[in-house]
Amino acid sequence: MLLGRDREEKHLEGVSPWLEQHGADITLCALQGQKLAGRVLVPERCRTKPRSGKEVAAPLVRAVDQMGDPIDLVSFKSLKPVSSKGHQVRRARSTSNSVPALSPRQLPWRVSGGRLTRMPKGPLPNLSSSRGSDALRKTDGGPLLRWYRENRRDLPWRRTNDPYAIWVSEAMLQRTQVTTVIPYWERWMARFPTVEALASAGEQEALAMWQGLGYYRRCRLLLAGARWVVEHGLPTTAAVWREVPGVGPYTAAAIASIAQGDPAPLVDGNVERVYARLTGDPSSGPTLHRAAWKWAAAELFQPRPGDWNQALMELGAVVCRPVEPICSQCPLESRCVARHSWRVSELPTRLAPRATIQLYRQTWFPMHEEAVGVRQIPEGQWWQGMWEFPTAESEADLRDVCGAGWLESLGRFRHSVTHHRIMVEASILRCETRSSALRWVAPAELADVPMPSPHRKILRMALPLS
Repeated sequence: MLLGRDREEKHLEGVSPWLEQHGADITLCALQGQKLAGRVLVPERCRTKPRSGKEVAAPLVRAVDQMGDPIDLVSFKSLKPVSSKGHQVRRARSTSNSVPALSPRQLPWRVSGGRLTRMPKGPLPNLSSSRGSDALRKTDGGPLLRWYRENRRDLPWRRTNDPYAIWVSEAMLQRTQVTTVIPYWERWMARFPTVEALASAGEQEALAMWQGLGYYRRCRLLLAGARWVVEHGLPTTAAVWREVPGVGPYTAAAIASIAQGDPAPLVDGNVERVYARLTGDPSSGPTLHRAAWKWAAAELFQPRPGDWNQALMELGAVVCRPVEPICSQCPLESRCVARHSWRVSELPTRLAPRATIQLYRQTWFPMHEEAVGVRQIPEGQWWQGMWEFPTAESEADLRDVCGAGWLESLGRFRHSVTHHRIMVEASILRCETRSSALRWVAPAELADVPMPSPHRKILRMALPLS
């Protein structure tokens, strides 16, 4: 490390390769006032013997992190001073020429808010290895599979090896919580128990069974995929599953590995988070995603790929959670770089959130005698192909669709679609005549009509007053 001559503060001008490689999870502290990427260490007392090189740094009793991030300090013994271009260079010696080996006299610390505390007991992760596969998997799947056998949740789709049933569960679980999916999955499987039953169903029937789960494109793609499978046959590998309409790399690997034993790695949000924390990878976005796939392929336990993939996802879902992870229950805690470097809350690195878009919509509930007017949502709009009560930004646009009548307010409510926040103002319209632009149905028939959740909510608001 190259250190300047300034007496008050010595700025780090160069970083040795192993510090760069491992993101400075471990910082060598040899002189007073080192600065590394905005991080400043200010020990009260520091003894050095630069000529002998036998002992360079004494234990630190005070440190300040100007960036507000934790710093891991290790007092190293084998440091050798040399001279280079007028700067002092202090470089760690080690047999591996990468990460200095720790000795019993070298004490790991956490530094945050100007206070030092000891790191958790146990060895540091092997930062010189990017994989550590033998320690993670072993011959029986290692601690991860043992933990999974003892702690996995009893989910209905885990009681079957039917590829179709697992396919349905994976489609529903995208962007939807497990507790929400369970009753929908059970109703769906009761109505469409086989891929042939789904393939023969109409789109409106499938959408009606899906309504309430949101992201209705998933339902259409599942229906299209079922028809493809009936025509071309059931795939048996992840590569062939990728040919099915609507089946991407993750879903293909999940179905093939869990239901058919195909040794295919997978990465979802849970696995990506486990990877980032376990390895200390600070990248984000597509870079992190690609690295997670590469790691998943290298770490896959080939004899039991389905259980291995589910164990990684389960670990991310119930232990290595985005908020308030339960590190004490993690079977991989001793191997976790984020845990040992106090960066669990920082990893994975988050992308800047998308700006929220505020929208306003008016929705009318048209009634004439005992009938209610609805219209099909055109292609290219949210919830295309489903049915809605007339909705527009202005009253004039609604009059053009619904015709003359008088309004009764139902109230307002907010609804969210991705990063859009929509204020919906709902009203009953007592129509003088039936508009030809609408389909008129009895209120009881609406139970079988696929409608987005905000319009289903308006239906519940309006029926007591109709």
